[in-house]
Amino acid sequence: VMMNEQKERRIQELKAQVHAKEQDRRKLQSSLGTFQQQLQEARKRVASKEQAAKKAQEEADSGRAELEKVQRALSSAQEELAKARGEVAAKDRQLQELGRSLSAKSAALEG
Repeated sequence: VMMNEQKERRIQELKAQVHAKEQDRRKLQSSLGTFQQQLQEARKRVASKEQAAKKAQEEADSGRAELEKVQRALSSAQEELAKARGEVAAKDRQLQELGRSLSAKSAALEG
């Protein structure tokens, strides 16, 4: 009879341990689920930030290309302006020479 009581107590202790371990397993399973959900959300945030960074890089590249295009156009316009100024200066000199020549001819006619 004593042996059976000890065995029964031992069985009850083991059942209690199994029950406690089962509760621990459920808690861990729940924690794992929560962790996996947080991990998935973090991955989504990372993917979103990567997408935003990629878009920003594309916009920066596009802006850089546009800036280079504008700079080339400005440089070309500056070259044309310098050329036009040179032509104007040459015409101005021609005009002054014609003016002097006209003055000399006019003076010769009068004198």
